[in-house]
Amino acid sequence: MNILTVNIGGSSSKLGLHTLAQPNTDVLSCYETGLTAEEAYGLLHSFLENKAQSVGAICHRIVHAGPFHTEPQLITADVIAAIEEFSHIAPNHNPQALAWIRACEDFFKASIPQFAVFDTGHFSNLPEVASRYAVPAELSRPRLGFHGIAHQQMQEFVKGEQSGPYENTRVISLQLGSGCSIAASVGGRPIDTSMGYTPLEGLMMATRAGDIDPGLLLHLMKEEQLRPEELEKILYEGSGLIGVSGESADMGELLMSGTPQANLAVDMFCYRIKKYIGAYMAALGGVDWIIFSGGIGEKAPTIRLKVLQNLEQFGIAVDVDANAKAVKTTAEINLPDQPVRIAVLSCDENRLMAELTRQMQFSPNKVTPRHFHAGNNHG
Repeated sequence: MNILTVNIGGSSSKLGLHTLAQPNTDVLSCYETGLTAEEAYGLLHSFLENKAQSVGAICHRIVHAGPFHTEPQLITADVIAAIEEFSHIAPNHNPQALAWIRACEDFFKASIPQFAVFDTGHFSNLPEVASRYAVPAELSRPRLGFHGIAHQQMQEFVKGEQSGPYENTRVISLQLGSGCSIAASVGGRPIDTSMGYTPLEGLMMATRAGDIDPGLLLHLMKEEQLRPEELEKILYEGSGLIGVSGESADMGELLMSGTPQANLAVDMFCYRIKKYIGAYMAALGGVDWIIFSGGIGEKAPTIRLKVLQNLEQFGIAVDVDANAKAVKTTAEINLPDQPVRIAVLSCDENRLMAELTRQMQFSPNKVTPRHFHAGNNHG
């Protein structure tokens, strides 16, 4: 029996098929986002071909379902309701996740258990000094963070590579893709992360603004007469790389462009990451590992070099040749004998999702699946 994984990202949807007993192999296909449940149903049919009968469990990456749904769990009507409730916080992900859940339910006639692994889970126990906003308590909302599956996988990589004790190992992990985040951890325990209550906080991203003066937003609403939904669209879809460059949200295209605005967008992107690295080094009292992952993190040596240049005084030194060769692969890129190890990790979120599903499926205390209906039937 196999596990089917459905991973909705900011710019693509990835389907994986993994062995149920030991998720160590997978067949992965990638599709565009913005699909309806009917279109997802059709892709399931073509992806699985004659393998549908071998699927024993399904796992979905869910970006946000609120503070009460952070641990991997069976998808029930309550989970569906929570995903819908928090869709306004993850508008690029949650509606797509619901479409795929509906498509899977209809495709398998609700006979296969569906599980959820939440992007917020890894950061659900941040220290209060990092999880609170400095507003009156009755107005505050928790900073839950995102990209937790990717950051967890980066931590597991460090644990596997660490020769000495792991419990005090200080790690700064960077997930750089369409969405971007950075996290600081000690022995696998996150102490802070850049994204917050929504995926807008933190680093500059492909189309999201990242950190911004809230006073500017108030000014735009008052002086420019921008309605909340208009401002939301700008912050989620028209800012970041595309907003600064006016050309593209694709880092590869901007690196090739060479126009002043494209160069500015790239420089701002790298500068903000460097600032966060400095802040997290201060919070950690130093750093032992820096890990890059995600589409930009894995494929853009130029960006990694710009982010880490002039940090030699902190024991952070990049091997230029090793960095240039590390494209879509897992490799260490620090100069030998340097105190800070730097690595590029080709993350496989789907494989970790499959492993978590295997654990849930075979747990002696597992929940017996019960039918829920998430939407349209395909008959």
